[in-house]
Amino acid sequence: MSAPDTAWYGRLDRQVIVDAALRIAARPGTTEIRFRDLGDELGADPTAVYRHFRNKAQLLSAVIDTLMGTVRDALPRDAGVGALMRAMATETLETFVRHPAIGARLVDARPVGPAELGLIEDSMSAFAAAGLDGDALIAHYAAFSGMLLAYVAASCRELVTAAAGTTIDDLPWVPTEVEITPDAFPTLSAYGAQLLGMDFRSVYFAGVEVLIESTLRAARPPRVE
Repeated sequence: MSAPDTAWYGRLDRQVIVDAALRIAARPGTTEIRFRDLGDELGADPTAVYRHFRNKAQLLSAVIDTLMGTVRDALPRDAGVGALMRAMATETLETFVRHPAIGARLVDARPVGPAELGLIEDSMSAFAAAGLDGDALIAHYAAFSGMLLAYVAASCRELVTAAAGTTIDDLPWVPTEVEITPDAFPTLSAYGAQLLGMDFRSVYFAGVEVLIESTLRAARPPRVE
């Protein structure tokens, strides 16, 4: 292996490193972002990265916030709460499953960056504009944001450990090897075909629609979207 290109040292900055981490995370088979891989990607000694990020946790926080900014930039402006929730759910899922090694860390304890704070502001503002306030606003926002982060992280963890070429549409929601007998599980058996037909994407959006319906019912005045 050739020696690192020390000319990079003066040109490295946080955004250059974050962009390199995103390129690595988008490659099939990537399970984590390592400083050694960043050094190879940048043609620099890995220790140069530590001049900008003290540790991997700090780097991942910056990368996550960059992707949150991508999600926010894609959202419709001046849309009703239902349209915003659907768009946020779609963009969050699609953005992070393209970088599963990053998405898998979404529910880790970490600082919340400015882009993610902007997303929180956007969603809470939409709930308020729909007529929610007080405890009802907090409850609906918490249920929605918590569901998105947890589900997207779970989907990304599955993708990180799945066979090469697997997409979120290939991930079954119910393991096919589970044996369900009518005597032991009559309700499961009655709905078994529908459950087996669900994948990670369809379950995710089913949950999103339930939360949208609940939000619109709770809004004052009721809004149709």
